[in-house]
Amino acid sequence: MKRLLFFLFMCGFITAAQSQDSDQSECEIINDNAKEINLAVASFEPWMIIKNGQASGIDIDIVQEIAKRLKVKLNIIICNWNDCVERSRLGSVDLLPNLLKTPAREAFLNYIEPPYLVGTYRSFYMNTKNKFSIENYDDLNDYVVGDVTGALHFPKFDNDGTIEKRYFENTRQLFDALLSGEVDAVIGQRSVFDYTIKKDDRLNQAITKQRYEIYAQGDGYFASSKCNNKPLLWAQFEKK
Repeated sequence: MKRLLFFLFMCGFITAAQSQDSDQSECEIINDNAKEINLAVASFEPWMIIKNGQASGIDIDIVQEIAKRLKVKLNIIICNWNDCVERSRLGSVDLLPNLLKTPAREAFLNYIEPPYLVGTYRSFYMNTKNKFSIENYDDLNDYVVGDVTGALHFPKFDNDGTIEKRYFENTRQLFDALLSGEVDAVIGQRSVFDYTIKKDDRLNQAITKQRYEIYAQGDGYFASSKCNNKPLLWAQFEKK
């Protein structure tokens, strides 16, 4: 963890060159308090872990360390993923972790270079009781695939309107839907879903990862809301 933090700091974790004069017409809140950071956190283990109303995990450790060095207050806002993204668009949160970069998101987010998560695998999972399997992409057309609302994976899947998809607010609801038979399969980031399944005996015995998976070219970023107006704070981040 210390090596990861050092790498991020040395690379200029947040660049002061990010645009601060962007369109803020959709912002409900313009946050210019440079003495605090409002971090949005959704369950995305092991990067973000929510337990008993408390947040921990790799992403939180990174931001806590930076906030400590800058001597600023860190406020953690727990939300479902889609709600976290929407809050950043409207301005009630400053910072989002673990984001893929898309033109739609760049309209209201400043992406922080460099990415801290370079490329990830997307995997599909089915109920162990299911006698069928997913061997290739075309097999997905035979099943109802569950996903987390607002999540992005890879363009072919994200933009494919021929696959029947159903959306859920968080991974807990997603796995419950898989076990109940509401959906036939679910999609997720391999490192996250493998971790979640392995540590839960109920899921570990009932869910099987499928042969078909794909390496997603998109990297994972931290991103700041364009509704915040904290250029001096981001400049200090860069120095750390």
